[in-house]
Amino acid sequence: MLASAYLGDLGGLSAHRSLVRLDLRGTGESAVPADPATYRYDRLVDDVDALRVHLGRDRIDLLGHSAGGSLAVL
Repeated sequence: MLASAYLGDLGGLSAHRSLVRLDLRGTGESAVPADPATYRYDRLVDDVDALRVHLGRDRIDLLGHSAGGSLAVL
């Protein structure tokens, strides 16, 4: 799992959409959790939904790369 910064502006997508890149638990600027069990997918899904709520959005377009693709589907 890498920091989201490696995605850059997603090939120019930022010219057409507002991008918010999330560093999942223990990656990039996110803190490493004290309990490794919190890396579970259900907790990561909750993190993404908490970000959506924090942004004040009812709906978002979500893109996941690599293992994040599975997370996006969930």
